[in-house]
Amino acid sequence: MIEKISHHIVMYAIAKGEVDEKDYDIYKYGFWIGIELCISIIVSVLCAISLDSLIELILFLSIFAPLRAFAGGIHLKTFKNCFLLSIGSLILILSIVKYCNLPVMLLNWGILC
Repeated sequence: MIEKISHHIVMYAIAKGEVDEKDYDIYKYGFWIGIELCISIIVSVLCAISLDSLIELILFLSIFAPLRAFAGGIHLKTFKNCFLLSIGSLILILSIVKYCNLPVMLLNWGILC
């Protein structure tokens, strides 16, 4: 579905003369990635709002996003699987921060390490 949307956006841009047809693949990929990123951010914000943890989300993303960009991580084959794992881990982390007492959480992390 995202592929079709990005295709239509690029075809519209080509029809308007904003994009050369030879650059179709580059623009399609760029719009595809941009749409996936927007979906992930919107759902993340909605999850954080539902957990009343918007500040925690901002802190999490400001630390996690650069770390993920430089350190890599798990790469799943489809956007759907990656999206579900990312949102699941985000909800888990925001829930831990919201519902666990910080000293207890630090103690548990120390025991696990």
